[in-house]
Amino acid sequence: MKKFNILLVSFILFGCDSSSNKYKGAWENIYAKELITTINSKVNPFNTSMSLKYFVSEEIENKETLIQEVKNIYQTNIESLHKKYDRHYSYYLDENNKDLGLEKNIKDVNESLDTNTYVKLNKETYDLLKLGVEYTKYSEGYFNIFVGEITDFWDEVFKEAYNFGDISLDPYYSNEQKEKLDLLVKAVPIVNEEIDSVLEFKDDTLEVKFNSLKENNSSKGKISISVGGIAKGVATDIVKEKLLEKGYNQGYLFSGGSSVSSLGTPIYNNDKGQYLSVVDPRTAHLFGDDKKAALGVYLSEEFSMSTSGNYTSGKSYSFKDDLDNYITRHHIINSFTGYPEYKEGVASVSIFSKKLNAGILDAFSTTLVNKSIEDGLLFREKVMNDYNADLEIIYIKENLKEETIEIITTSDFNKTLEVGKQKGISISYV
Repeated sequence: MKKFNILLVSFILFGCDSSSNKYKGAWENIYAKELITTINSKVNPFNTSMSLKYFVSEEIENKETLIQEVKNIYQTNIESLHKKYDRHYSYYLDENNKDLGLEKNIKDVNESLDTNTYVKLNKETYDLLKLGVEYTKYSEGYFNIFVGEITDFWDEVFKEAYNFGDISLDPYYSNEQKEKLDLLVKAVPIVNEEIDSVLEFKDDTLEVKFNSLKENNSSKGKISISVGGIAKGVATDIVKEKLLEKGYNQGYLFSGGSSVSSLGTPIYNNDKGQYLSVVDPRTAHLFGDDKKAALGVYLSEEFSMSTSGNYTSGKSYSFKDDLDNYITRHHIINSFTGYPEYKEGVASVSIFSKKLNAGILDAFSTTLVNKSIEDGLLFREKVMNDYNADLEIIYIKENLKEETIEIITTSDFNKTLEVGKQKGISISYV
């Protein structure tokens, strides 16, 4: 009997406190365009909810003008970057003048595999691929942009589970699926030499050539690039820079339900800082007030944070194997095995930094999910030394049998960390 749970969740709970008069004004919610037009359909930007919460001081005279300017910067750039980063759809350069042709994006690069031709890209797409390769190498493959085919494999499994309650496509139940996944894994580059042979760059002309991994001059299998692990974060960084250049520095940028970046110093009406909390995975599938925080922290300085975990909308489920052990599937792929990682029962990893930006935090939170806690803490030390930056980690481990969670954190966030009041939560510091 295949019993399992579908999990629907946003990782982060966010509150704006207006209980004092420290700041006088109002918060304005600005959202990315709901739908973006492809050459033959409409899609959600970055396949998630992208938004900006901006604080408008009551001292501003032309409030509507300011809000419209912020909205224009935000929406225009999110739409443009989505089109350039997409790997599934094509877009016209100009909807009103289709004769100008199509925007070059990740889809074009993937379609050029093994054609022995260079694809000329716009600067944003080229820079994203360079970052993706940089982070893939730095993480030693624990974050990997070349798992597109494996991601697509699991998307089909999740689709059947979510729409029809059927997990028969899971490799645990299907030898055919297991063999297919094993072949996909063998085609993924891991070490630097393999990565350099797969994606070749020409910096002077912004061109790339995409090749499959070879063995004895023969392809080891089809691969494709997926930048979903960093695209939202990098887009957030670019939009943030453009807003700050114009002096718009009072707000927060949200990339789906898994990452937040402040625009300058946080705006908060208390004596602690901006409150952020991470969802208790045991209540992840609930809504409204029934969704509880496992923990919360207050942040009083400029920050970015990213959470990666195994309870994401439509792309997570769990079941018991023949030995009555829980197996959890989710969207974060370990490129070494091809399977969603669930080391030591870690349900989520949240990382915070005052210096590192959203794009690199997205890559590194994925990296940490795929590493053991011990190796993750060593990776943290390496990052802090190499980037001369702060980096705090909060792990949430879940015991599905006992229905308890354990919080493991590198910081008490200046003694502001608060643990949820529900039963079955423990905390330790490392």
